[in-house]
Amino acid sequence: MEFQKLYLDCGARLYVCEMPHVNSVSSGILVHAGTRDEILFPGKDGLAHINEHAVFLGNEEFPTSEKMARYIEKLGGICQGETSKETTLFWNKALAEDFAPSATHLYHLVTTPTYPAELLEVELQDVVQEIKGYNDIPEDLAGRLFEKTAYENHPLAKEILGTEDTVSLLTRDDLLRWHETFCYPANFDFIVAGNIKTEAAFREFNEIFIEREARGPHLRLPSEPVLNKRRTVILERNVSQVHLCMGATTGGSCARESRALRIFKFMIGDGMSAPLFQGTRGIQGLCYLAQINLEPHSDYGKFYVYAATDPKQFRETRSVVLECLTEYTRDKDLFAGAKKTLKRKIEMGVESSEDTLQMAVGKIAYYGDVKRQDTYLQEIESIELEEVTEAVERCLNPETLTETYLIPEGFDIAK
Repeated sequence: MEFQKLYLDCGARLYVCEMPHVNSVSSGILVHAGTRDEILFPGKDGLAHINEHAVFLGNEEFPTSEKMARYIEKLGGICQGETSKETTLFWNKALAEDFAPSATHLYHLVTTPTYPAELLEVELQDVVQEIKGYNDIPEDLAGRLFEKTAYENHPLAKEILGTEDTVSLLTRDDLLRWHETFCYPANFDFIVAGNIKTEAAFREFNEIFIEREARGPHLRLPSEPVLNKRRTVILERNVSQVHLCMGATTGGSCARESRALRIFKFMIGDGMSAPLFQGTRGIQGLCYLAQINLEPHSDYGKFYVYAATDPKQFRETRSVVLECLTEYTRDKDLFAGAKKTLKRKIEMGVESSEDTLQMAVGKIAYYGDVKRQDTYLQEIESIELEEVTEAVERCLNPETLTETYLIPEGFDIAK
């Protein structure tokens, strides 16, 4: 399955993947604005995420959330939104025969929201409850603690959900300003996957999004550089395990170094045969959950190992994690196996229209574009073991690692 790239008259890119073997079509609008762009709105942390929620409250065509939801649900479809650090995705899925009405639904969702003030207050309180819920999930809280510590003052350190205090004070005027700044066609990417012809998808979206604005895509201001240095942060909470995160920031998504680190991730942490699983769970029984998070963004990214363990075993667990980050960088067998695994995963692809759309979103975020499959395979094959070794030694140097610990209240981690 390959995506075709076209340009709509409004200037935006349209990616279409024809999947004649499925019955559905998934359509998405990827807005190039996310949490890090809240720096243009000081004190408004969580605004990007609130906007993702608030567009579902009503628009010019569907004045209430109930009418908006009923329209797509009567088609047997679904509609969702997702906020990330640099983008916001709105997408829906319906039968192929209902592509036209689902595209119209998506158009009004993203471009004509009314942000009804009487409903916004309730939505803000719903998101406050969402924040409280995520703060009760140790794995999520530990990851956000690492992110905030590693990125320091960079906009990527901002939490997607914001805080209870900042979210509670957001207003309709804030949302209108956000929408005016970022939500216009030239700042979108359109993605369609499913039982649809490329020409039909192009014609439908080109007719709906007829506006051509003088301004082009929003240009993000450069941020201060992020430097890896030794950092250790400990946070006590009402938990029973020690939740360890160890890692560092990396280069941007287009840096070859990030590609090399992706291979390293598969070398040490992909599957039950990998050193991380075997070292923490398979042999010693130290952890039930140990995993690697690699997330590159346009200028910087993060690579860290997360592990949760009994307080009595956290030192052994830390040693295994550190060993994984330092002792396998030159392992030729792991390197060859990781490259083969990566290529096989790409070749297998995905089988649903929804997953295919999400795959394209990831490619745009990771590469800035959706390329042909053989391009990704060639890139993986071109990376040498020496590049992986150099990338790990530069980014994951034990002397400059960030370590964060979410620990039980009263536990003395120094003993």
